[in-house]
Amino acid sequence: MFSFSKNKNFSPASIEEQLSVVPVRNEHIKIVEDTDELMLLEIENRMLGGNRGISSFLKLRKEKIYELRGLGLQLYRQVNGRDTVKKMILEIKKQHLLGFHEARALTVNLLYVMVQHGLIVIVMSDEINAKSQSLEPESP
Repeated sequence: MFSFSKNKNFSPASIEEQLSVVPVRNEHIKIVEDTDELMLLEIENRMLGGNRGISSFLKLRKEKIYELRGLGLQLYRQVNGRDTVKKMILEIKKQHLLGFHEARALTVNLLYVMVQHGLIVIVMSDEINAKSQSLEPESP
């Protein structure tokens, strides 16, 4: 599902582990327009290495605009940094009267595209819990 490692010793996560990951929005995304049917997102177009000089010489755009509609928009709105992929799948399944595997295929593919474009990141739910616990003040 979300296996991005090129490491030969990498073993993919189990289905249950894959369903327990939590999508988190990229905090550098700027929402340009947000209506009921459409959301325009702007993200800085980061060029690496020597490409920066070329992009400034050619006066290429320094940002990219992404347009979300339909199911992609619905999923992006569900990304809140707390809900797991499994919860999102069950919501899509219920709302669109799909089977679990159909809803899973749709959800996972759309989330994968969002990850590829830098709109969201995927973290393990235990990483979220550990981070939130470290932010809580210690009791006396």
